[in-house]
Amino acid sequence: MESACNTVGCSNDNFCINNVSINFTSEDIGKCALSIALCDERNIELSGLQNEKSINDNEAAFTRDIDDVIKSYDWIGIKAPFSSDSSTSYWIAHGTITGVKKKSLESDTIIVSFKLTARSGTVPGELSSGNSKYSIEVLKKGNVDG
Repeated sequence: MESACNTVGCSNDNFCINNVSINFTSEDIGKCALSIALCDERNIELSGLQNEKSINDNEAAFTRDIDDVIKSYDWIGIKAPFSSDSSTSYWIAHGTITGVKKKSLESDTIIVSFKLTARSGTVPGELSSGNSKYSIEVLKKGNVDG
């Protein structure tokens, strides 16, 4: 209960972003790209993401293996409208962010990887065209969650 209160009601660190493209690589695994400029403008920090200063100070360690994904410990909520039987329905899913990485050392894009919970179900066929836009909400895990 303390975890839920800290995550939802007592934190200013949670954030929402609309019109996000998501690439689902399987039924329950996906990733999206966020602009570093947008994150800076909105003071968005993702758990596990190295800031620019730490990357520059330790460039050798960062460039050693750019494909390494820095672990994240936040949760993600996803919502997307889709047409079903001439009405609009919403697909809602929940998951855990599994990694955050900068696309490349020079890139201005952050790649956020996630895994959906089993209760989220599968992505509706109407959303699998690749042109769908989603709203995402990131909920920061607190110290209680370990």
